[in-house]
Parts: sequence; C-alpha cells; structure tokens
Amino acid sequence: FFGVVGKILYISDFARPNSWPTAAYLEFEEDITGLGRRGSDLLVFTGFGLFRVFGSTASSMRKIRVPTIEGCPVNMHNCIKEVTTGTMYVSHYGICLFYGAQVTNITNLLLRDFTLPANTAKDNRAEVFEDKYYLLGPDRDGWIVDLKGAVKVLKTTMRESSLHYRGVVNKLFSTAGY
Repeated sequence: FFGVVGKILYISDFARPNSWPTAAYLEFEEDITGLGRRGSDLLVFTGFGLFRVFGSTASSMRKIRVPTIEGCPVNMHNCIKEVTTGTMYVSHYGICLFYGAQVTNITNLLLRDFTLPANTAKDNRAEVFEDKYYLLGPDRDGWIVDLKGAVKVLKTTMRESSLHYRGVVNKLFSTAGY
C-alpha cells in the first residue's frame, strides 16, 4: 500500500496496510500529483515528471525517472488509467501514453488543438473500455482515444453524466445503448 503527503511517497510492509516502517519512503523533487501502474511497477506522477517505482520490500523500493516533461497536473489524477499497451493520462500538453520505454503525447501527434472537456481540472474524468480511453467532463465535448489498430483520437459529444457502468452485466451504457 502507498500513501502520499506532498513530495513523499510512503510504503507499507507487503500485505500489511497498518505497518508503515519509518525508513520506507521515497522523496521526490516536486509534489506528487497522481499514482498509476504499469504491470508490476508503480507510476508516480509529479507536475512535470514521471517515475517508475519498484522493489521487493518496503525499504528497498527504488525510483527511476522516465525521460519526459509530460507529468500530471494537480487534480488530474482521475485521468490516469491502465490500458492494454501501457498507461494513459492527461498532461499539461495533451493525452499521453506511457508504454514502458517512453511517453508519447498522442494528441500532439494527431490534433491541432486540444482542450480539456471540463473547465476545472478536477472535473475531468477518464475511463477505459475495450481499449478505448474516454476523457469526459460536464462542460464541453469529450475525447475518445481508440487504441485498436492504428491509434485514433475522436471528439465525442458525450459528457461524463451520459455514461454508466453496471458491473452486474459488465456493460457500459450510454444514451445510444450499450
């Protein structure tokens, strides 16, 4: 288990969420803005950075900086999602894909203009369904990044309130059906 306070990532003992050794922490240069995962690695996001964290015990965890300035802005942690090929998230500059070797800003490659679907950062939400990354908000049209085959970025009129997932039937419902 992991806990974050400012620039410090605290790490609990393996499978013991109530045991937090005093030496089991990692300090970063900037405040931590989000956590994600890729395989067995923990991904730690700062405003303009990304780190892979790994290890076998709480006190032996290590961090490796990923060479990028595509970090996660404050209050955008709800947009960090694992996909088949890696981890997708929203940076200051667009929608990014981290696939282990490097970070690719998909929207910079495929679009001229990119705007967030919500006026405030905390109102943006992302979900993944069948290899499609949905970035939605309450204010403006959202985005779909389709990762099947050739990567496509599509604008959608869906808002975050128009999608509902029902775990009982394992279906994502929208106003157009499921």
